[in-house]
Amino acid sequence: MRLYTIITGPGKIPEVAVQGINGELYLIKDLGFDFRDMNQLIESASDSEMQKLKDMAGTDISEDTVSFSFEEVTVCSPIIEPGQDVICLGINYDEHKNETLDIEAT
Repeated sequence: MRLYTIITGPGKIPEVAVQGINGELYLIKDLGFDFRDMNQLIESASDSEMQKLKDMAGTDISEDTVSFSFEEVTVCSPIIEPGQDVICLGINYDEHKNETLDIEAT
């Protein structure tokens, strides 16, 4: 299952979408899920809701449900406003760490 935060047009707000097996994007609100953004989905979705969403994404979604191609939308960062700071380190793999130490030693 692939989830995206997308904007469907000018003046629209970012919304969570799931990619169907046909490659199209579907707003999760149109599939019966009531999550305003990815943060709320992550924090509030029950295991059964996540399984239902995953199952829906793996099947043919109804032709009556509005879908979007990637060309029709703006794909945003999945989590637009992180709930906490994200800390990244350049030395998170032993090989990279060893390369870094070798460069510093010369």
